[in-house]
Amino acid sequence: MTAIRGEAPLESGLVRIRGADEIAGAGFLVAADIICTCAHVVADALGLPRDTATVPSEAVQVEFPLVRDADGAAPAVRARVVSWQPVLEDDSGDMALLRLDEPVPNARPVPLVDGTSVWGHSFRAYGFPGGGDHGVWATGTLRSVQGVGWVQMDTGPGSPRVTNGYSGAAVWDDVQGGVVGLAVAAGRGELAGTAFLVPSDALVDEDVLRPTCPFRGLEVFEEEDAEFFHGRDDDTGRLAASIAGRSLTVVVGPSGSGKSSLIRAGLLPRLRADGMSVTVLRPVPGAPPETLLAHALVPVLESGIGEVDRLSKAGELARLLESAVEGPAGAVAQAGADSGRTPQAVAALRASLEERAGQGGHLIVVDQLEEYVGAEPSAARTLLRLLIALTENQGDGCGVRVVATARQASLDALLTSETSGSLSDAVLFLAPLDAEHLYRAVVSPVAAVPGLWLEPGLAERIVEDAADEPGRMPLVQFTLTRLWERRERFMLTHAAYDELGGVAGTLVGYADDAYSAHVPAAEKAVARRLFVQLARPDEGGGYTRRAVPVTQLDPAAVALARRLARAKLVVIGRTAEGAEIVDLAHEALTRLWPRLREWLDDSRNFRVWQEQLRTDLARWEAKGKETGALQRGRTLAEGEHWLKRRPEDVTADERAYIEAGRRYAKRTIRRLLVGVAALMALLSVAVTLGVKAWNTSQDLEDQLRTLASRALAEESGSRQAKEPGTAVQLALAAWHADRTQPQAREALLTQYVRAQYARGLHTGLWRGRVQDLDATADGRTLAVFSKPENEDPYEVSIVTGVLDGTPRHYTLKGVPETQSRAAISPDGRHYAVAMPDGTVWLWRLDGPGSEPIRLGERFTSGRDRVSAGLDFSADGSRMLRFLDIHSPGDKGAKPRVFLDAWDLGSVKPLPVADTVVSTAGDQSVSFGEDVGTVEVTTSMSEEARTPNGTVLRDLRTGRVLRKIPSGDTADGWLYSDATGAYGFDTQEIADFGYADLTLGRRGTDDTYVTRLPLDDEPGYDEPKLAVARNRQGELMVLSPVGNTLVVAHASAAPRPDPGREVTKGVLSPDGRRVARLSDREVQVVDLVHGGTTVGELPAGFVRGGDQYLVWTPEGKHLVLSAEHRAHLYVYDADALSDRVDVPLDAGRETAAEEGLISSVVALSDGDVVVLTRGGSLLQVDPERGVQTGGPLTVDRSPRGQTFPLVRSQILGRPGHPHQVAVVTPDDRDRGRIQIWDLGARSRTQVLKADEINWAFEGDDSDNLAFSPDGRHLLVTYNDGRLHRWDVEKRTVVATPIVMEGGDGVAGVTDSGMVITAESDGTYELWDADGIRVAAIPTGSYATAVVRDTRLIVGSEGWRTAFDLRPDTWFSHLCENVGRAFTEEERKHLPPGTPPEPPCSRDADVVQGAR
Repeated sequence: MTAIRGEAPLESGLVRIRGADEIAGAGFLVAADIICTCAHVVADALGLPRDTATVPSEAVQVEFPLVRDADGAAPAVRARVVSWQPVLEDDSGDMALLRLDEPVPNARPVPLVDGTSVWGHSFRAYGFPGGGDHGVWATGTLRSVQGVGWVQMDTGPGSPRVTNGYSGAAVWDDVQGGVVGLAVAAGRGELAGTAFLVPSDALVDEDVLRPTCPFRGLEVFEEEDAEFFHGRDDDTGRLAASIAGRSLTVVVGPSGSGKSSLIRAGLLPRLRADGMSVTVLRPVPGAPPETLLAHALVPVLESGIGEVDRLSKAGELARLLESAVEGPAGAVAQAGADSGRTPQAVAALRASLEERAGQGGHLIVVDQLEEYVGAEPSAARTLLRLLIALTENQGDGCGVRVVATARQASLDALLTSETSGSLSDAVLFLAPLDAEHLYRAVVSPVAAVPGLWLEPGLAERIVEDAADEPGRMPLVQFTLTRLWERRERFMLTHAAYDELGGVAGTLVGYADDAYSAHVPAAEKAVARRLFVQLARPDEGGGYTRRAVPVTQLDPAAVALARRLARAKLVVIGRTAEGAEIVDLAHEALTRLWPRLREWLDDSRNFRVWQEQLRTDLARWEAKGKETGALQRGRTLAEGEHWLKRRPEDVTADERAYIEAGRRYAKRTIRRLLVGVAALMALLSVAVTLGVKAWNTSQDLEDQLRTLASRALAEESGSRQAKEPGTAVQLALAAWHADRTQPQAREALLTQYVRAQYARGLHTGLWRGRVQDLDATADGRTLAVFSKPENEDPYEVSIVTGVLDGTPRHYTLKGVPETQSRAAISPDGRHYAVAMPDGTVWLWRLDGPGSEPIRLGERFTSGRDRVSAGLDFSADGSRMLRFLDIHSPGDKGAKPRVFLDAWDLGSVKPLPVADTVVSTAGDQSVSFGEDVGTVEVTTSMSEEARTPNGTVLRDLRTGRVLRKIPSGDTADGWLYSDATGAYGFDTQEIADFGYADLTLGRRGTDDTYVTRLPLDDEPGYDEPKLAVARNRQGELMVLSPVGNTLVVAHASAAPRPDPGREVTKGVLSPDGRRVARLSDREVQVVDLVHGGTTVGELPAGFVRGGDQYLVWTPEGKHLVLSAEHRAHLYVYDADALSDRVDVPLDAGRETAAEEGLISSVVALSDGDVVVLTRGGSLLQVDPERGVQTGGPLTVDRSPRGQTFPLVRSQILGRPGHPHQVAVVTPDDRDRGRIQIWDLGARSRTQVLKADEINWAFEGDDSDNLAFSPDGRHLLVTYNDGRLHRWDVEKRTVVATPIVMEGGDGVAGVTDSGMVITAESDGTYELWDADGIRVAAIPTGSYATAVVRDTRLIVGSEGWRTAFDLRPDTWFSHLCENVGRAFTEEERKHLPPGTPPEPPCSRDADVVQGAR
């Protein structure tokens, strides 16, 4: 074993070359086995003439004087010439490369740096003057290049002169920290003390040292690239330690942080060296999780089989895993409840992997899991559960380990009650490289390549430019790769970097060049179609790349993809099953390539729809293509819309799915029409038979109304996006026609929820889809900018009288054919549009027939980028136009700004000084309070004469009159209304087509809430609205939705506090307050009047997933508990300042573990009951803060450890103050519910059936609910069914309700209506007979209480109350928005629709008669 004396990379790479009798000269390592020296040194060592032209064939002795072995000797090896440049007549040449017969351990190549721009740099060199063995260091100063291309160097005071013994020495530049060249000659006589070196760029022979690019462009660093992967040493160590100590590790980081490269090039080489075997799996959307895992693992299990056998074995294994997933109650989901519950197939697979694993175990790498999560979250959760089951119950050391890469957003989709325990300890966060480590990642790979260097300052420049770029690492790697391709010999240069456009411009320029080179004009549409499919919209407004099987692309797109793969814009690969896929080269293209980003943004609505369609299609196929999974109503109409608009972007399978839905809808309508026709015929016959057939006639008429009710309900759903006003009338008509129909009930609830705040729904005021809305400050004049559905140009409709309840409208003439910036004057007399060419079109709003006046000069060309601003003075007498023009296509062109103003009475221009505005930074201009002044706001200015801020200027002279204090204008509202006086935020419930809005008047603390139906058709952006008060002083919101102007009432309410850093809230029993936990405090938020009360958490109390807050029935106290503790903490709910700690006593004979809390409930008398882990009931009086009475044991069976941890369930029985329903873990398995009377201290009832649904620690979903009178108990069983028990009779009554897995029970009304809660915040309504009524989707993290006849929901600070009585839905809509059908609407009503308006008194009479 050898050891390095010095730590500098120079010292271990220096050599001496020995001749027959003495040292011939020096040399140095430039690669692991290549020595660089002078040709004359080799000639001297071999006893040859110095001008020998023939390449010497004999070996020379090479020694490493600064490296010593254990015996203290310098390692010596033989070396032979592989590159020869003899000394020429002009003294040039004189260089040789020698290859070592064997590498020398711990001898490292020296780094080469730029040897040309070195004037004034200090140097050092190690040589052997006089033939001495030990060597001498010389120092001095470098100069510049002289005649033959050598660089002069002058030795300094106190340094030995550089003489012949230094020939072949490495000359180290202290400034650059590398070798700048090879010492080749020394001066004599007057030049004594001066020497010369061959610059580094002439030292490398590319025939010997093959140029290697150490950068990966947009590709991932693989294991074979480990020598070039730098900057992540600490993260690699953290990751290796995590895998050693955990069975599951999830590396979480943003796109471009290098998660995949860290695992492949950083982690895997280290683990393989430790004897760990590895399987790499990239889950491609479209493949079932069982299939993905099987195909990845079969090569490990059956290493010697052929391709056909491999596919067969993978199919068998996939079927076994699928049976484990779909077995009783989902065996994989329950895996780990105890050691014997792991599915047999998974256990056998784990045993086989452990048997075939390396000595260090086996690692399964799941790369880019986020793509699978984004496309198929349910399948991704199944894959994760399989992996958890495969690795469970393993400790430290060898075994099966899993590491996956994901993004932060992926965790929300992966987190379930089954996975939470594993994920909570598994996450390892990976931040983007900071500047220091990014610099290391730039320069270290360069140092690893002989003769490659960066021009001084370039590395620092790249790091600085990349500092703020998202996903910076792949951009830097791509830039370095392009610099490598443009290197000047072996230098990466500033000039090339400038030509590329820096870090941000390199990728854009390359993508544009590759696109232009490989996509002819005739295939541009094909390219757009291809690239749009290679990315998926994400929830943050960006895009995630999506690997697409070639079978989903048309032949033209596949052929183009193969060409683009050669240009490395896309990558073509294969899945584990062998299917060929096309993928983007890197996700950074979706952010930085303008062409692609524009395509994606233009197609966003289509792609959002298409991804949902693919989810629906997969569900339809999984259910055997049953008709119940087909699209219908509005969803089907949307599919037909996109199929018509973009048929070439819809795959054959997607088209078939839409067509199947269309055929089913047609069959349904045909059946309705046939039934209607038959009934009409029978009705006609019955009428002709006279009075005797009256009863038959009445029956037939009732049947006709039933069919009409169903058809009207279906039509209501399909029209609600484009025609919300008509949709409400159709739902009312459906209910009026036949109130017994579930379709009518669901349609009525849908419209009640959407139009709960509506006070008017006005149609016929404009044509087509609304693009924008302008309004006067008082909201009494609206300008609606719309685009008709046909090829007609844009239209502007002027609408007045809405706040008076009598809207009037007319359409302006001469509206431009493109979207433009527009404004309406405060007095409602003028409307103006700023055109792209810089001119302004002005209308006088004096009724129909008004045509525009064109003002201003044309300042722009088609290539210019124009930002235009319009403003009217407060009195409406003047208008200004501000233009900011940039010419990106014209190099050297400076930005231009123009400000003009007009008097609107004379329509003549006003004098405006040139100095009012400037090109400094970004500016905006508006009129001041005086019509002769303007407020100019400047931001991002770098000019001292035009500082940032707002000033008031005289319009005529440009003089600054005063500075306007900026103040705090950031009121936090996301959007602004058309009047400019109000800001608003939205919580959109897209699945139900509505949005809850919070409004605030700017400059005040006044806030309001309302709800608007959504236009969720493709192309929808955010709600467009104007806020104003009507003549009664009520605040109204005017919003165009589809073809309807919605007038909605806004109620005063506090601004929602979402509490992002807190737990899911718990509503008070009256639904007016919500309690929640943060890391340090307990909070009570008043959802009606606003305000948050805060109390401290108990000492040592850490918020987590297994803490609960419980309200007492009157909302007087708030009780905090934590599983695995033996204390309750009681707060006064109004103040939260007085907390009482109540220690719990489960009895002396109870072990400490069994006395810990499992569940807590408040009783109707105000007491609180605790069920312990050992199965004892403890009663606490929160008023006094004491435990009352001793423990009451309800379950003596031992409780083993379960996984996930299962908690007990307890529920107070209304109307029976001292009774509770209890389900312990043992009861759950036995299907038993116990009813205990705490007063009598006895069990009164036992209800026994099937296995009850799980209740996990940290999961607050409820599986039990009593009816308000306590007569009935609803219980969720493990088969997904909800049963209703008659407690006294001990029998199940009514039809069971079939629920999705993970759903809970929210409550029961007096009438017996059941409300169930889904995990996504949707509440399902079921009638007393177990028939589904409808669903009410709400926001995420929702919590709810059922109070009397209302469902009160709190979600992220929003409070919403829904009445649960259909008759109330009907009367509310009739009272506020009901009307008669228009003649056009009536033409399309189905036969059997009652002739009278649904909300008329005649309607009530008819309903009563029926």
